[in-house]
Amino acid sequence: MVMFRANTMCQLQPRAGFDEYGDPLFGQSKRVKCSVVRLARSSAPSSVRADSSGTRGKADQLESDAVILMPPTSEPPMGAKVTILGITLEIVGMHPRLNIMGRLDHYEVSLNAWPSASRG
Repeated sequence: MVMFRANTMCQLQPRAGFDEYGDPLFGQSKRVKCSVVRLARSSAPSSVRADSSGTRGKADQLESDAVILMPPTSEPPMGAKVTILGITLEIVGMHPRLNIMGRLDHYEVSLNAWPSASRG
């Protein structure tokens, strides 16, 4: 008995290591079926401590609260990059979910906004 039915596609890129700057490198991208449970993004002011900046500067940072479901064949690894509906996210949590017979039915995957650090 299958309880999970995927309704959309996403791109999954597992982390393959790090470059000389400590930025992650990624392996081959693959299309994976998934289902969106929650996909919320917002821009919020970052917290700035009084002793961290003489100008008391502020910046907005992108926040995300996302949960998707993925089939057991995808085996989503921690730190992987997921792109869904044009939004790039990072896997920060993964929980296997079982069906009523006790077999692996799908993974519940928690995601955060992809860190937007660029060099150059």
